[in-house]
Amino acid sequence: MNSVDEKRFVIACDSDFIITEIITIKNIEISLGIHDPVSKIFSHDNVPKFSDFTLTLRIEKAIFGCEMSIVDDNHSITIMNFGGIRLGNNYIIIAFSNCLGFYEELMKINNEHINLLREKLKTAYVSPDNYQKFAELNNEIINMQRELYQKNAYVLDLLNKKQEMINT
Repeated sequence: MNSVDEKRFVIACDSDFIITEIITIKNIEISLGIHDPVSKIFSHDNVPKFSDFTLTLRIEKAIFGCEMSIVDDNHSITIMNFGGIRLGNNYIIIAFSNCLGFYEELMKINNEHINLLREKLKTAYVSPDNYQKFAELNNEIINMQRELYQKNAYVLDLLNKKQEMINT
C-alpha cells in the first residue's frame, strides 16, 4: 500500500476516551465527531482489544504497535496499527493502515499534535503545576521518539538489505 492509499486518523480524547479533537482523518470514510466515544469505530469483536489498549494507555502513559480493526461507514473493515500517549487526563490516539506511516506520524507528534494540545490545554484549564507535569511528559515523549527513530532506521535498513538480497 503506498502512502496515497494509506488510511489514517489522529484524534485527541478525554479521560473517558470521548473525542475532543479530530486532528486528521485521511482516506477513511468514517463519521467521527467531537463527543463520540472512540469505541464507536471498532468491530464488535475488537472492543475487548480496545479496552486492553485503553487500560495499558492509562497505566503506562504510552502504547504502540496494537493492531485492531475498525469499521467504516460502508461497513468495510480495515486493520490498522494503533498507538497512543497519555497527557495528564487526555490522550492522543494514532491509527495507520501502514506501519511505516504510523512511525512517521509518531516522529511528527511533538512538532504538530503535542504543540497543538499544549496550547489548548495551557489556555483552557491546566494549572501551572499540571503544565509542568505536561512539559515533563512531553520530554519523555521526545525521548521515546528518538528511540523509535533509531529503531525505525534500523528496521528500514534491514528491509533495504532484505530487498537487495532478493534482487540479487
